[in-house]
Amino acid sequence: MLRGFFDRLFSSSELPSDLNPFLSTDSNSAENTDNQETASVVGEDYIIKIDRVTGDDPFEIDETEAVVTVDPTRGDWADSKAELKEYWREESKRAFSESAFELYLSIRASKGDVDEVMAFFDPILSPSQSSMLEEAYHLSKYFDNFNVDNGEEYERRGKLGDKYGSAAQNVPSLCSAGYFEKHGLFRDLYGQLSDSSTRNEDFQDLFDDLVRHRPFVIFVRGGSKLGTDELRRRISQNAAHLDKLPVDIDYLHVRGMGGEPKEKISDLKGRLDEEGAKQMSEVNRKENGPNELVLAIDTDSLA
Repeated sequence: MLRGFFDRLFSSSELPSDLNPFLSTDSNSAENTDNQETASVVGEDYIIKIDRVTGDDPFEIDETEAVVTVDPTRGDWADSKAELKEYWREESKRAFSESAFELYLSIRASKGDVDEVMAFFDPILSPSQSSMLEEAYHLSKYFDNFNVDNGEEYERRGKLGDKYGSAAQNVPSLCSAGYFEKHGLFRDLYGQLSDSSTRNEDFQDLFDDLVRHRPFVIFVRGGSKLGTDELRRRISQNAAHLDKLPVDIDYLHVRGMGGEPKEKISDLKGRLDEEGAKQMSEVNRKENGPNELVLAIDTDSLA
């Protein structure tokens, strides 16, 4: 079962070197090469889905439909991953690189979603911006799909920042919130720019500004020291930034997941109600993880 799982699942030739789940050892290199080629040939034929499964394992293989379904919510996921790693180490004399297993699954499962986003943005962003957005989008899907702990999320955001600049650490959250998807904010803003010879360059400048400062959104995290007064000050500062942009952004979002962030957003809503600010709240229902409370504030109505 485990050998069949590996043979059908992995196509290591598709991966960048730093995401390759296989680590070759010094011994038995010829056997390693043969196994890698087998995985590449068979793995490309299978589709990977992130979904619930009904069996005892955290994954199901449908050989008829050529689909591998992976359930990251199963309680035995970590133990199963360790077992798969150990099996591969013993059978093929190769080990897994740490954390590459879930990330690889997420990349394969989210490929269609990311391709749709990049089909729009790749032609209008600079090569560096485009590469950064694609990597950040894959990370956002990984964080959402596998409920990554805070330590690993912080580390992976840091590596993204090391590669593309500190502002890149902000981008996975923007991706997860849907700002780059169809009907999302960034596509709307590109449509607002005049269709001139400098349209793409103008958008690239705007992209850098919005990614760095995020004036259109405030994320309220668990454990954050932001109280109602500080959140209100941040809203005023962000609204002033929005007024200086060459495009119109009518609503500023305050977003949070979990009990404490939602309580802070509710308290903030009460304050803004007293001030007469126009606003609306909705729940962004997540497939994995807690739902997100989103407060949309009409900045023109702020005192």
